[in-house]
Amino acid sequence: MRSSDPVFLDDLTAAGIPKRDERGRVMDIHALRQTFGTHLAKAGVSPRTAMAAMRHSTIDLTMSVYTDPALLDVAGAVEALPSFMAKVTTVVPMPANAW
Repeated sequence: MRSSDPVFLDDLTAAGIPKRDERGRVMDIHALRQTFGTHLAKAGVSPRTAMAAMRHSTIDLTMSVYTDPALLDVAGAVEALPSFMAKVTTVVPMPANAW
């Protein structure tokens, strides 16, 4: 489907969605696909599974073109990592024959 497809343009008009928004972004089928790819990433779907769902031939296409990194929660992902700076409260001595 081309973005100039009259049926798609009619659907946008019927839904009250402008073809171009106030920031100059164009609503076309690729914008819908990018939204889909970004929602898959935000939902925690693995990149390989997202690639299959989007019927892409390469992971690069899925992750570089159809996923908007500006909309991903990178800080939340980092915060979800386990802490490597956990406070040690008890030290257990190793037996002498441990080596």
